[in-house]
Amino acid sequence: MKETRPKSRIFRRKNVILEIGSNYYDENDVKRCVGYITSLVAELDRWVLISIPDKSKGVTPDAAHAAAELLQQALQHNCQALLVLTSNTSAKIFAHALKEHGLHHKLICSESIMELLEKAESILEDATLFMDEASSRQ
Repeated sequence: MKETRPKSRIFRRKNVILEIGSNYYDENDVKRCVGYITSLVAELDRWVLISIPDKSKGVTPDAAHAAAELLQQALQHNCQALLVLTSNTSAKIFAHALKEHGLHHKLICSESIMELLEKAESILEDATLFMDEASSRQ
């Protein structure tokens, strides 16, 4: 039997919040997710959010609009950009909802995770953002 409960992995690496979601999201799941992101960035001066939707992530239209509204509020607080990996249809629908809610000025979409990581490094002016300590010393 397939797992149908929403799953997500949200974590912080320096000034980057990574959100990896899968399965079906409704409005309550979105509120929990955005609430957790807000708590992770409370003390950051500048940060970016990278959203990496799993191929199984599905979003209802209501949830997509709720996410856009909540993110619009959360992203006002020192967020430099929202980077979305748009390698599947649900991700493209989600990105479209974000644009409809006026987030296009902070929204960067790409089908390449490497492009998004490099964009985050550029925005935060930290070329070692995604290197481990041993790699950055070389």
